[in-house]
Amino acid sequence: MKCVLLNAQSLGNKLTELHYLLYSFKYQLTLITESWLDINLTNVLLDPENKYYIIRKDRSRNGGGVCAMVDKKLTVLEVCLSK
Repeated sequence: MKCVLLNAQSLGNKLTELHYLLYSFKYQLTLITESWLDINLTNVLLDPENKYYIIRKDRSRNGGGVCAMVDKKLTVLEVCLSK
């Protein structure tokens, strides 16, 4: 499995670099910490070619957040845990 872990410190200003990594290196699993995502940055903007399942946990305040991008050729089961 080809995977990568990134500490983005905001994906919003790094979409070009993210797309280059996803589509040039064809990672099956991309894990991103410090994504700083919110409702204004949609999954379509993260993956315009629609090749990945996107599982994300945005933070309600500035900073933080995580995102997993899994190749759609793999089977994914998202498990939501209650607090």
